[in-house]
Amino acid sequence: MDCYVENKPLGSMVRWTRTPRNSTKVEKISEDKAVEDNIRTSIEKPTQFTWRLRLKHVQVTDEGNYICFVRTTRDTIKKGNMTVFVAIPPYLDPMRTSSDMIVKETDTVELSCNASSRPPATIQWTRLGGALLPIGKEMHFEPRMTIAAIKPEDRGTYRCRAFNTISGKTNQVIRDIKIDVRFRPRINPIHSVVKQKAGYLIELQCLVEANPFPNPDEGELVWVRRGRVMTSSSGNFKIKHTYGAFNQMIFEIIVAPVEKDDYGTYRCQVQNSEGSSYASIDLEESSEPMPSYKLGIVTKDGNTSSGSLSNTHVGAATFL
Repeated sequence: MDCYVENKPLGSMVRWTRTPRNSTKVEKISEDKAVEDNIRTSIEKPTQFTWRLRLKHVQVTDEGNYICFVRTTRDTIKKGNMTVFVAIPPYLDPMRTSSDMIVKETDTVELSCNASSRPPATIQWTRLGGALLPIGKEMHFEPRMTIAAIKPEDRGTYRCRAFNTISGKTNQVIRDIKIDVRFRPRINPIHSVVKQKAGYLIELQCLVEANPFPNPDEGELVWVRRGRVMTSSSGNFKIKHTYGAFNQMIFEIIVAPVEKDDYGTYRCQVQNSEGSSYASIDLEESSEPMPSYKLGIVTKDGNTSSGSLSNTHVGAATFL
C-alpha cells in the first residue's frame, strides 16, 4: 500500500496505523521507516515521496482500515486511508463434503458440498454426461442435494463445483462423486415367443440388467424348463452369458438343433445379493425353418442351410 506525500514539513513523520475490522481500536504500525512488527510488516521507499507499507503472509486477521497520516502543524493532520479485505479462493471441507458411495435402490441419498472461501463460494451441482439431476434440473445451487428413493437410472458421477470471483478472476474447486446403485436383476426377454422348426438352431435370449452382476459359478444364472434347472450346457442346449456396458448382459440358451420334445416354456432366472427375478419365453413349433437371431441365417448347427431364405423372417437381437 503506497502513501504519497509531497511538501512534508521538515521534521514531521509519515505514520501508518490500522483499525481492525469490526473494532474501534487503533493499532500503531510505523513511524517513518521504523515498524512495530518487523517480521510481518515493512516500510519501503520506492520514491522520495512514497512510503509503501508491505504486509507479509497476509491473513484474515490483517483485514481493516489502514491510515497513512502526517502532522503538518500542531493541530492539523493530513491523512489517507484504504480498506483491506482478504480474499480466499474456495477449498473443500473434506469432513463435510461427500465422496464416492455405494447405495441400495430406494435409499435416500444426501449429497453435501461445503467450501470455505472469501467471498463465500457459489455451490453448483451437475451430472457428468449432461443428464438431468434426479431432482429434475440440469443444475442445483445449494450445498446439499437430496435424492429421494434413488433409482438405478440415477447411478453415475455427480460434480460439485465451488467457485468465487476475486479481482475479476474466477477461482474454483471441483469434486466428482460416483454413486453406485445396487439393485435386483431386471429381466426383459428379447423375444417372448420364439418359433422354430424341428432340426434347426434357435436362441432364447434374456436382456438382464443387475448390480452387482450375478455370479454364474454360484448358481445365480439358471434356465428352468419343466422343473429342470439348467446352469450349464448339456446335450443340444448351450447356455451362454455375455457381459455388456451399464450393468447389462445377455443370458441365453441356444437350442441346436430343436427337437420335438423341446417345445414349451423356458424361464430365465437371475439373482444377485439384492434379490431375484425371472422371465418366461415360449418356444413354439414353426412350419418352416427360421433364421438364427444372432447369425441372421437358417442353420442347424451354425452353418448356413442349403434351403432358400427368401420366405423366412430375419429377427434381430438388440443389446442396448
